[in-house]
Amino acid sequence: MKGVFIMKKKVLAFVIGTMLTNIVALTCKMPIYTYANNKDIEIKEKKLEEAEKKLESTKKSRKEIEVETAKLDDKIEDKKVVIKDLTDKTIKLEKDNKNLEEKIDGVQKKINENYEIIKDIVKIEYEQKAGGYLLLLLEAKDFGNFLRRLEVVSSIVKKNDKIITETKSLEKDLQEKKLQLQVQIDEIKEKKKIAEAEEVKLNKLIEDKKVQVNELIKAQQNLEKEIILTKEQIDELDVQSKIISKELDNNSSNNHEDNNNENESMSWPVPGYTTVSSSFGYRVHPITGVNKLHTGVDFPAPAGTPVVAAKSGTIIMSTYNTAYGNIVGIDHGSGLVTFYAHNTERLVSVGQKVKKGQTIATVGTTGYSTGNHCHFEVKKNGQFVDPMKYLR
Repeated sequence: MKGVFIMKKKVLAFVIGTMLTNIVALTCKMPIYTYANNKDIEIKEKKLEEAEKKLESTKKSRKEIEVETAKLDDKIEDKKVVIKDLTDKTIKLEKDNKNLEEKIDGVQKKINENYEIIKDIVKIEYEQKAGGYLLLLLEAKDFGNFLRRLEVVSSIVKKNDKIITETKSLEKDLQEKKLQLQVQIDEIKEKKKIAEAEEVKLNKLIEDKKVQVNELIKAQQNLEKEIILTKEQIDELDVQSKIISKELDNNSSNNHEDNNNENESMSWPVPGYTTVSSSFGYRVHPITGVNKLHTGVDFPAPAGTPVVAAKSGTIIMSTYNTAYGNIVGIDHGSGLVTFYAHNTERLVSVGQKVKKGQTIATVGTTGYSTGNHCHFEVKKNGQFVDPMKYLR
């Protein structure tokens, strides 16, 4: 009996020693984890601050370029007005040119008529043979006849001079008008050519500005995604830090008792809604577009649908988080923790004991969410695991 008693004492001492060792180890490790998490949060927050500064700078640059583009658009509109005015002037000059051509035809006709008159005069002179006008005068029968013949000759000579003068004047006027018209047309064409070249140049500048704006839009979108992702990472680290701190508090104070429900199966977090819209595992994030681990399972349901505790336990988190929105966390003991995110409202508070199936929140789409659903997470010994293993 004495030997058995000694043996029991040794076993008891071993058990107590093991428990103390585990408690001490856990207590020593958790501050390290907490420090590491806080350090990670600090790094992420610095990265976030830099990304937000870059985003503001990008937005400012984009705004400046858009203002410059608007000014260039105004200049192009001005050039279009100038080009239209020059085009209208060209059309008018071409019309004037057509009218001038018609006048030229008229003048040419007049010249031809005068030419016929001159031919008649020359013919008369020829018919009078060598004497010409002089012979015509000398052959006068009397003085009266001489005067009449002299009057005829004078009239013919004057008319001949007038025809020649008019023809030369019309020809000169025609040439001057043609020259003036051509100068005007050449000037208009040159101005139009310059204006069109300037318009092409302005359009090229606008195209370059559009390329710059598109690049800035892409950079802005990437920065916005980076900011969302960084905030999400900070929130995840913050959640982990709070969990670790809570576990540390529990282990250092009154949480030596387990919930004695380790073997208890989990109920569906949203009763009556078992369809999964996004499973546990890697996926492309619907908001950031980044391929990353989806740490839980999404159960879509109408807004306001009750969300219940999958197992009995203690509420260790009931807060709002940028990424998770309204989130509730339950410690079920034995290293098992569940989370319920994106809720419309939270109906429990930290430290509260809840039973399996008890309503703890309502379905919503708060935080980084694209629709009403319950994001359900399970952690075992600090690691994310597939919740479906516990629900099936």
